[in-house]
Amino acid sequence: MDLTSEVQRFGRWWWSGEIENPGPLPNLTMTIVIPAYNEATYLLATLESCVNQTRMPDEIIVVDDCSDKDNTGEVARAFAETEARVKVKVLRTPANKGSKAAAQNYALSFITTDVYATIDADTTLAHDALEKALPYFNDPKVGAVCGCIVPRNRKSFYELGRYFEYLYSFNIIKPAQDRIGAMFVASGCFSIFRTHLVREVGISSETIAEDLHLSWLIQQLGYKIKLARHALCYPVDPNNYQEYQKQVFRWNCGFLQNIKVRDGNLFGEHWKRAILLAGGLFIAFLLLLEQGPLFRKEFGHYQGHFIYILACVAWIWASFRILKQWRLAFVTWIYFTLSVLGPVFELAAYFLIVSSMMGEFSVTSFLVAVAISFVLKIFITWIPVIASAYWMSRRTGQRGDVWLAVKGIVPFSLLHYLNTWIFAKAVWKELIRGQSLNKWDKGHAEIAALQPIATDGS
Repeated sequence: MDLTSEVQRFGRWWWSGEIENPGPLPNLTMTIVIPAYNEATYLLATLESCVNQTRMPDEIIVVDDCSDKDNTGEVARAFAETEARVKVKVLRTPANKGSKAAAQNYALSFITTDVYATIDADTTLAHDALEKALPYFNDPKVGAVCGCIVPRNRKSFYELGRYFEYLYSFNIIKPAQDRIGAMFVASGCFSIFRTHLVREVGISSETIAEDLHLSWLIQQLGYKIKLARHALCYPVDPNNYQEYQKQVFRWNCGFLQNIKVRDGNLFGEHWKRAILLAGGLFIAFLLLLEQGPLFRKEFGHYQGHFIYILACVAWIWASFRILKQWRLAFVTWIYFTLSVLGPVFELAAYFLIVSSMMGEFSVTSFLVAVAISFVLKIFITWIPVIASAYWMSRRTGQRGDVWLAVKGIVPFSLLHYLNTWIFAKAVWKELIRGQSLNKWDKGHAEIAALQPIATDGS
């Protein structure tokens, strides 16, 4: 394939929001599973969105995990009694399972359909979400399909920052993971799985992040996870510091627990060899940075810069050659370094590069590194995300999406640093003190105003 056709193909993919045409709706039966624990405030809206689909589910199962603070079970049963279009089954666990994974495991034996969707009790679906996601199962090697997340409320500082983060993740990062065949996670708030495959690998209760654990297992077996960018869902995200840090802390603990249960050996026996080789190359790269002034001294100013840049390109190429055979592991550690440690790691790398080019470590080189970081963020993050918001506004009919994305730039940038601090707390608890988080907590306020959002494109 020549360069022109590849550029055109990429342009069509970016503009349409689809990586490929998944084909027609498959002839598959489907169940929706909704684990719920004290979710009476949100559950009714979630159920109504599930039965107002252009492709209706065959059954809905609500798992009430012994809710003790509200009438979640009563809300579900009242809905089941009046709903005539879809069979709604309400289960109550014998005792509180304490985790979303355990609640799903409890429901698994009641599922009789080909595929099932897991949806958080505070998450509503766009009217065509199932219709947009199911066609990916035409490929027998697709084990799961991940929907696209848009925060239902986008008013507070934390909600705007999360909106910007989701735009970046589901329109830039996850499509890239999709294209290389290594999806970091099929998001727990809305994803669809092949039932027989989940029964084969099981839904582990070893970690608090069952969606991450299941996603890795599915891909280890050779199945793919696809991203359905047009299959939209709308969860309720935290709107204050307390709930935000609680949710992010849970996510980080879940990530670290998934590393621990594999003893650091993420995806097979070759990973340790890969990380050693990549680590050696990284050390070589750092040494290369230190020797930048030497290149200019030995070869002259311009020739030295040219040879130095070639050496850096050779390091990047060698790293890719080593790690490309372990794509999912590579994506995982990219998440770790960029998403979790990103702000510190990024600025330190720029500082090393600039100091090497200038021949000294100084305040000036640090300020230049900050300026480079700012300019790159404009072109690498901010502009693509605002363009993604424009695409989203075309999809949802919400004209204010672009302005909301612009308003989310500052919250996202500041929350990035907060996320690094929260991750450090998770490392202290999980890895150093050995105090694993084992109680599943959704992480949003008990009562939050629900902001209506169009799910029918109008």
